[in-house]
Amino acid sequence: MPKKQFRIEIFKEYINSWIFKILIASSFLITFFVMANYGLNKSYSVAMLAALTSNIYIVCALFIPLLITTINIYNVFNSNYFLAIRISSKKERLKELLKNIFFSSSFVFLIIILILLIGLNLVCASNLEFMNSYQFYNIPNIIYIIFYIIRLYVILVIVSVFNGFILDSFSSKFVIFLNVIFYGIIFMYPYIPISAGRTSILDTSPLIFEYLQLNSYSTFLTEILCSIFALLLPILLLNILLNLNVKKSDINSFKYVVLNDTEYTIRTKKFILIFYFAYLIIYSLIKIFVMNYNDNGFNVVLGLNADINDNFLNVISFFLNVLVFVMLGTMLFVKDLSKNKSNIFLRMNKTRWTILKIISIIIQFAILLAVGYLVTFTIFSLFDKMPDNTLLLYFTNLTIFILLELFILILIYGNVILKLLIGLGLILLLCFNLIGVVSMTNYIWYLVVSLIIMIIFAIMIFRKRIYKLFESEVFR
Repeated sequence: MPKKQFRIEIFKEYINSWIFKILIASSFLITFFVMANYGLNKSYSVAMLAALTSNIYIVCALFIPLLITTINIYNVFNSNYFLAIRISSKKERLKELLKNIFFSSSFVFLIIILILLIGLNLVCASNLEFMNSYQFYNIPNIIYIIFYIIRLYVILVIVSVFNGFILDSFSSKFVIFLNVIFYGIIFMYPYIPISAGRTSILDTSPLIFEYLQLNSYSTFLTEILCSIFALLLPILLLNILLNLNVKKSDINSFKYVVLNDTEYTIRTKKFILIFYFAYLIIYSLIKIFVMNYNDNGFNVVLGLNADINDNFLNVISFFLNVLVFVMLGTMLFVKDLSKNKSNIFLRMNKTRWTILKIISIIIQFAILLAVGYLVTFTIFSLFDKMPDNTLLLYFTNLTIFILLELFILILIYGNVILKLLIGLGLILLLCFNLIGVVSMTNYIWYLVVSLIIMIIFAIMIFRKRIYKLFESEVFR
């Protein structure tokens, strides 16, 4: 039996399951709930866009059903013995799994859109307004609606395929955990006002959350190009991951390095963690109830808008935040190289260890910074005004911290001119300090590209340097 026929059999088994029937019934209920709130006495086009950009509808009626579909297709696929014996390699098996997820997710998305159209027919006013001009794009509403639905479909399918890829390497609980975080970000992501429209492809946001809402661009063509550019990144990343020769031992090594570093941080660096979070809480309360500066307290506490001309405390806050992350990152990298190098590198390739270590540091930074933002966000949400684009600030700040950390590690382990590197490092710190992270959000793409280049450069340097350290340990 050909693989295409097996796909049909897997798909039939899924749609005949009780889970699929409950999923469709739930989609009907959610759709009619959303229509009751967004569609009554509105035109067809207005109600459709209101529903498709509603966080509740996007998460509950689209992302969650596709996540359930992905998990169930994965389970059905793995239980199909006759398909398994026809697949020649693990790589081919993974690609076949993702194809099944792609086709099934596409079908479920089509069904949900049809349910939405039924709901629109029942509650909307008779006027369609499809031919009215959309905003200032000088195009009919129907053209923009079709474009938005296609973009939404691509985002949903990309997320579903990524879920399938992660599910094949980890557990369903881990995938659900990641998706819960993803849904939380969707609900927290701020609305971008029309007045803050993007004017060129250089303004493209790398965050797909922005493309789940109605934003304004200078022209319709600019929005199309920005959308294509932003969506090509996860597609390119997925293609790279699929073509990597990732073995089970690589996954186990990744888990070991990350879990070992996490345990090390919690067990031996408790004082730094307690100090950092105590600083965030105490300084946040002081900014709210004691100080009367006309600045954004949230940004000041996290060192996001340091400016020596504004307030010297802002500069101290910036360097304190940097110091905490640089200390932790450097300690994580150095701890394995300070002892038992032979025990590590006799079992693990030097290049692989370097890559895993950098990934581990990035994960540690992401989690620590996320918790820090959440603590500060909660305090200021209760007592003070929150800044706009908090999520974009987080990713910009994270990128800057990782850049600085890699720069420090290259300074420690790199075989380069010391004075030149120290000078460049001081200039880099000064620039981030004077410009401020808030302003750097406008250059997030440049930071991301710089980070990619820095990671490649760091891997090349560390691979050679660590090899010499390993030799000195073995032949000592």
